[in-house]
Amino acid sequence: MSYHAYRTAPDQVVLTVSQLYPVRELAEFVTAPVSKDKGNVATASYPEVPWTATDVAALAEGANNAIALAIMDLCALTPGTWVPSSEAFQRAGVGASSARGQLGGFGLTVRARFKRANPPYDSQWAAGGTNQSYYRLSPGLAQVWREIRGDEIDVPLIAVAGDANPPPLALDDGAPPSG
Repeated sequence: MSYHAYRTAPDQVVLTVSQLYPVRELAEFVTAPVSKDKGNVATASYPEVPWTATDVAALAEGANNAIALAIMDLCALTPGTWVPSSEAFQRAGVGASSARGQLGGFGLTVRARFKRANPPYDSQWAAGGTNQSYYRLSPGLAQVWREIRGDEIDVPLIAVAGDANPPPLALDDGAPPSG
């Protein structure tokens, strides 16, 4: 226990008594009151709007987000099938932290450019049984994306996201390198 005396006026004394209790979990201990009313913070609320072929074409036109492209490409190659985020990370050549940042940026793009809350793909946690995000694209949007991206959809994005002039792929035919 802890006692503290404070003089508030010449003839007044306030005494505080405190007792500390051990906390099993840090999450049980709240250092500030939780308020449901956050004040006058203005936040835009965007609706969930179905994506059209025109919307997807506009998205592809300015697409430069490696992880979003990887998700869209992989989902378009396997429409209606859940694609694990780990495959998208590998295709884009990014780590989990970078991917989370890029997905956050993609969410901002979706809200700012398209005035909607939902990306063109569905997402679900652990849809494939592993604790990670999974993504899928409807067959209709997958077809539109494949038509828009054409042959680019089969090119791994690692070359796009990395060095502007990646080294050529070497074929190991047993011969010493020339040059």
